[in-house]
Amino acid sequence: MAETWRARLVGDAGVTKPVLIKKVLPEFSGDEAFIAMFISEARISATLRPLLALRRSGASSALRGWTGRRC
Repeated sequence: MAETWRARLVGDAGVTKPVLIKKVLPEFSGDEAFIAMFISEARISATLRPLLALRRSGASSALRGWTGRRC
């Protein structure tokens, strides 16, 4: 359905951030329902990142019991 790569985004002054690059395979690129799902997944993932970062740092006890995996 898609290819994924782990990568590192390099910003100013050498600041880096781990990212995931995901590319839809050609055979699914014409499927409008699949593309809509793909975009929806990306939006949801973008909102979860900060929550996972909080959990990893232990900054929020409200998230106790939640687990996340780094890509």
